[in-house]
Amino acid sequence: MPGFVIGSQEAEQIRTKFQRKLTRRLRGAMLMISDTEAGIKADVKEVLSAKRHSTGFWSAIESSFFPGFARQAHR
Repeated sequence: MPGFVIGSQEAEQIRTKFQRKLTRRLRGAMLMISDTEAGIKADVKEVLSAKRHSTGFWSAIESSFFPGFARQAHR
């Protein structure tokens, strides 16, 4: 597991701090998955573009979709 953070709320400051810490450890990240929380999307876009990860892209999927996604990935 690359990392985790515990916070009392899903505040922008907590998310951004975590993602900045995470991008220092990840190299060449190609895919980021989360729920469709808009704040997380904005933070990822800001942090990845600040780090110039031009190959990173955002994929938001609902947890109910993941089992079908996993089956397709194994084909």
